[in-house]
Amino acid sequence: MADPTPVVKLPNAEYIELVNPSYLLINLKNWKIEISGRPKISPDKALVTNGFVLLVGAGEQALFSGFGSSLEVSGLSLPNDGFIMKLFSPDDLLIDSLNYSP
Repeated sequence: MADPTPVVKLPNAEYIELVNPSYLLINLKNWKIEISGRPKISPDKALVTNGFVLLVGAGEQALFSGFGSSLEVSGLSLPNDGFIMKLFSPDDLLIDSLNYSP
């Protein structure tokens, strides 16, 4: 959610939703989210089978407490005018990518 305004039944804050469609438990520790070339390292968090986690900015985890599992990522910022996002495993394997434009 790069541009949460106008607010409709969600907090006025940016977030990224990661989904684990596999049958494996995934530990997100040391996974890297790269947004427009700026890497952010994910802290220790288990992503359960067929589960999801919301990546939110520092200090915003309480805003998402009623929406499921969340994880604070320091410096998380999503440009409203567009960006390229890449998700890398701890071994620097590209897992997924997204080219966002409004």
